[in-house]
Amino acid sequence: MAEELETGWAPTTPPGDSIESDFLRCWGERIASFARAGGVPIVDDDTVTVPVFSTRTFWGNLGIVRRPDRSGEEVADRLRAALPAGAPIALISPWSGIDLSAAGLVDDGHPPLMIRPPGPAAAQHPLPDGIELVEVVDADGLAEWERTLIEAYPTPGAEVEPPLTLFPAGILGGRTRFWTAYRDGRPVGVSAGHAGHGIVEIEFVATRESERGRGVGRALTWAATEMDLSVPAVLVASDHGRSVYESLGYLTTRRWTFWVGAVPD
Repeated sequence: MAEELETGWAPTTPPGDSIESDFLRCWGERIASFARAGGVPIVDDDTVTVPVFSTRTFWGNLGIVRRPDRSGEEVADRLRAALPAGAPIALISPWSGIDLSAAGLVDDGHPPLMIRPPGPAAAQHPLPDGIELVEVVDADGLAEWERTLIEAYPTPGAEVEPPLTLFPAGILGGRTRFWTAYRDGRPVGVSAGHAGHGIVEIEFVATRESERGRGVGRALTWAATEMDLSVPAVLVASDHGRSVYESLGYLTTRRWTFWVGAVPD
């Protein structure tokens, strides 16, 4: 009898089966921990994980599709069951075979998935001249971090949200860490990292336009990467930021799909 091979994406798939499956678990855990801290609606199962922090922007409502053997209709059913109709959302899907237009979402591009293998830095990564990197430790710092992200990315629709709407203070002290870069006391960039499931997930790397190309984003990315250099670090990049991550040892594996829209009625 031929051996029955593991699919790699079942709920019973063991940890460590692949870097991508561990990354999805890590990312889903981080999303769910944020939603619990904020007390917001979330669908979190073996099909999809996505919260609703904002009624104004999908940037606060970013989630993931977790299985390749689900249809757009099944995803739509999960969204309807748990989330308020009409809320803006975005889903990142590793699966090219899932058409989420059936869930009312639109294909908005194909960001590269990048992985840095475990191991120390191949070279020193000094801070750019005049930049101070500070880890966020309290609610005031997180509110400033959140505002900097909204302005630097930029994040349309989020600028009118009250402080700590997208990133509630209750997320501090958990497995996610946050950094803010300052020049002359002014916040000019941010990053975050979440450690879990044998992965460091790199997220929310953004610098103000005036600081781009000056090494600030690189320094912020490295701060999150070195949370644990004994495990792979993984991120979903933009084409603009790809060369920055490559300079830190990240390798592009393939492209995922970014879907945006609203929770169907």
